[in-house]
Amino acid sequence: VLTLAATPDAALVAFGGTTSELAVADAATGKILWDTKLASQSVSAVAFSANGKVLLASSPDTGILAFDAQSGKKLDEVLGPSTAGANTLMISEDGQTLASHLHVPERTVVWRLKLP
Repeated sequence: VLTLAATPDAALVAFGGTTSELAVADAATGKILWDTKLASQSVSAVAFSANGKVLLASSPDTGILAFDAQSGKKLDEVLGPSTAGANTLMISEDGQTLASHLHVPERTVVWRLKLP
């Protein structure tokens, strides 16, 4: 596991690693609710929205993707391939702002979001 995050109510845990598999588990039981291949490389960052309904994930060869946290359905590509390599994701409490650290080129960026 390279990255993990929990929903604000600690009901779900998301994690990813070097196998490029992204998974969400029930925090109380450890049961995997869903998993998917994110990309051909590792999953580098995950973050839940403040309401716990949306999971953002990034890898070195994708942009930042949004998933329904309960079902795993891909909702959207939040930010395109120019954000590939984001190794930190943080969503504001109001769900309107995303801060991310990008590895190449090394920089920290803040974006406005529209999450469900």
